Amino acid sequence: MLYHPDKNPDLTAQAKFLEITQAYNILINKVEIPVQERKAQPTRHSRDQQTNTAAKKTKEELLKAARIRFQEQQKQKHLNNERYYQNLTKGKKWNFFKISAFISFGFGILILIDTLLPHRFEKDLVTHYNSNDVIQTSGDKILIKTQNDHTYFVNVEKWEYKCLYSTGTTIFIEQSFILHQAYKIHSLTKTNYKTFRVEYSMGQLSLLFAIFFSIPFITYIFRRNSTLFVIMYKVCFYVINGAFVITLYTDKRYLHLVTLGFY
Repeated sequence: MLYHPDKNPDLTAQAKFLEITQAYNILINKVEIPVQERKAQPTRHSRDQQTNTAAKKTKEELLKAARIRFQEQQKQKHLNNERYYQNLTKGKKWNFFKISAFISFGFGILILIDTLLPHRFEKDLVTHYNSNDVIQTSGDKILIKTQNDHTYFVNVEKWEYKCLYSTGTTIFIEQSFILHQAYKIHSLTKTNYKTFRVEYSMGQLSLLFAIFFSIPFITYIFRRNSTLFVIMYKVCFYVINGAFVITLYTDKRYLHLVTLGFY
């Protein structure tokens, strides 16, 4: 392809291409030599005889044959790509992809709507925490577990630990209405009230989650017979659909979704 006359108009490239074509004809045994000469001459000399025979062909014939071969290869490549594209966009697997694309897109929209609805507050109690399980950044992010079997990363300064974790400390988890995604934790004691931000939650990253779950729908709408579509199809089918299932089952979100947040 580097020296093909349709790709490279340089005369030097065309001369080089003729040499390549001659060598190709020899390698596929398209050029024949008498059997006597093949037996009588050494192997290297036989190759020279074949090269001399191939050199007698005119440039026009060689270039014409090369163009025809190139067009056939391109046509076959196009047919193979079209056949593969049709296989991807038909059948049960494609129907599953379409359904999952619409469902995940709807879930992404629901995540955004959920952030706009009034928040709810769930009463709970911290049972234990461990600051050694997480990476320290500008503040101290600790991992807490609650009596209602919730786990949160909370941004807490060291001197504020007692406001969040002490005997008899009541906390209220500020959540989204439908999916119960935590935004803040409010600590209430007899003498102190403090609000802590929940880190790394779907509530905090709602926009990113919404965009992520919209990718299969976008792939379906803008489908084309291209390499990019094939890559996105595979990513959506295996990665995003898998992440969607895990997200639904984590923290019983499927129950919150079915009951519209009343469970």
